[in-house]
Amino acid sequence: MVHETAISKKAETQLLPVNGTTPLMGAIHLAMEKGVGVDVLAKLLEMQERWEANQARKAFEEAFAAFKSGAPKLEKTKEVSFGGKGAAYKYTPLDVIANALGPQLANHGLSYNWKQESNKESITVTCILRHVDGHSIENTLSAGADPSGSKNSIQAIGSTVSYLRRYTLLGVLGMATSDEDTDGITMGNAVDFVANMEAASDMDELARAYKEAVQAALKASDSKAVKIFMEAKNRRAAELAKRGRNPGE
Repeated sequence: MVHETAISKKAETQLLPVNGTTPLMGAIHLAMEKGVGVDVLAKLLEMQERWEANQARKAFEEAFAAFKSGAPKLEKTKEVSFGGKGAAYKYTPLDVIANALGPQLANHGLSYNWKQESNKESITVTCILRHVDGHSIENTLSAGADPSGSKNSIQAIGSTVSYLRRYTLLGVLGMATSDEDTDGITMGNAVDFVANMEAASDMDELARAYKEAVQAALKASDSKAVKIFMEAKNRRAAELAKRGRNPGE
């Protein structure tokens, strides 16, 4: 037993990096020549795995730090206009984020992908950021399907998946779009909420659509969205009132 412990300690010393490599085979051959048992060989493999995992983690952290130091600023390039005085919303679409960050990540040996799960209540998306040496980190978000704007079931799922992909990617990278990033699921689908109000055929439908929109905006603590929805509601209410006075229009 003392003999095997001594060999194990000597082998562990030999597992330290030499010119960027670890002489695992040499350590195993040494253990075999000394007639040690399978348990010692298993420990050698465990040591090698721990060392490789630690090196992979360090490589990931160095690459991630290098990426962050030169990461481009994410500008809000897409604008959705709703009429009224200055009622507009700008945000950074997922494809713009991917095109801006993808090449920069690749330059540092980093890449990302998503995995997705769903049930009757919610959709869960996980973004995995991985380094070429094998270390990875994850960020996971869940949300229900988004039926706003009269989407069908497939569109509702697609809208939520797009939102979750966008924010899990930003989250795993520890990034936000430029300025104050308040464009959550409400603002990401602001055009749908407005379209729902514009499609209202009477004041009751308009009231329901407006309530849905404002509740979502308040939940997201987005005062800009509330203003946009109020303008859309008032605009449609005026149109419906005019139609009531002039039924033939």
